Amino acid sequence: MAEKDATVRLRRAVKENNLFIVKRLIQRTDMRNPDPAPRRYTSLAWAAVLGHEETFEYLMSSGHDDAELSKDSENNTILMILADQNSSSSRPNSAEFMGAALRMARMYYDRYPDILDWSNVHGRTALHTAALKGHEELARMLCDFGADVDLSDNKGNTPLHYASSWGHIAIVQLLVERGCLHAAKNNDGFTASDYAYSFSTKDTLQDTVRLQFENNKKTRRAIFAQAAARANGHTIPTPTQLKARDVIQSPTRMRSGSGTSRTTTTSDSGEVDSNGLAPGNRSQSSSSSPSNGPHPYLLPHAPSSSNGTYSTTSPSKMRGNSPFSQPPPASTQSPVLSRMRERDAEEREKYYRTRSGSQGTASTSNADNNHRMVLSFLRDPLRKKMLLVWRAVDL
Repeated sequence: MAEKDATVRLRRAVKENNLFIVKRLIQRTDMRNPDPAPRRYTSLAWAAVLGHEETFEYLMSSGHDDAELSKDSENNTILMILADQNSSSSRPNSAEFMGAALRMARMYYDRYPDILDWSNVHGRTALHTAALKGHEELARMLCDFGADVDLSDNKGNTPLHYASSWGHIAIVQLLVERGCLHAAKNNDGFTASDYAYSFSTKDTLQDTVRLQFENNKKTRRAIFAQAAARANGHTIPTPTQLKARDVIQSPTRMRSGSGTSRTTTTSDSGEVDSNGLAPGNRSQSSSSSPSNGPHPYLLPHAPSSSNGTYSTTSPSKMRGNSPFSQPPPASTQSPVLSRMRERDAEEREKYYRTRSGSQGTASTSNADNNHRMVLSFLRDPLRKKMLLVWRAVDL
């Protein structure tokens, strides 16, 4: 007697992988067609369980799970159903079936990637199921997709707990290599090593963890070495180079005095040697550094007997003797200072001559003349400043 119910006919066509009948029947009934049996498989779930790749692909392209994702009575998704098909099945074409399962899993993940870490009523994900069933290739593919290797189910067991307890050494090694927490404890306080299927499984787990630790250490060392090499590749300028660059690139400044303005560089002498330092600092070109000492005009310089250069008096000598005990050589004095000294000498000579020649005059007029002369001399700020410097050098 022929079956008249389209839902029953569609379910049978899916189980028999009769794609021609499936294409005709899904136009007259709901293609999802949940099974009234306890597992409540949909048409897509039946195609996944039985490994009918052609029917599975056609139902996927027809939008079988676009409105609602397929789940069985225990909330197992298609990925979990495919992971539940272990490789040690007694099917006649087990290798072909497992290859089809892998292709269907990839096809389903490409269309619905958000379900990768969904869990069923027991809290298990597709990776939990693959580790429990020993489906190494599917477990590796799920890890490549980015599945969380440390998620625990309702009892606190991770995928490593299941792989270790069932003796799936290849999956144990895979999970450890992917960085899972090998010392994670379940709700009863047991680790995956405590649940090891045998002593060999336990030894393999511990050896893999130790090897992975050493590999991670070597990787970190290599990363640090590369970072150090990149850091050493950048040249850090020495203090001498910094000082020379500052002298060469320093902007000009305006110095005013005696009613006129003149433009000078940072160095009063206006000369820079090959090392970028002033002539008075040539002996310090190899080890000089920025100094916070007194003004360079106030530091005495002594000529070197070997190469004719000048060196600065050390602080230890300056403590015992006055730093102004000897005047600096003429070569280290700037032209401005020389001119100011000559002008001040003329003013002093004129002042003393006027003072000595007017002793017989009235004291009132003599005092007034001297007062006016001193005021006119001190009104010039540059003269006043350079006079102080000149007197300090003469002391």
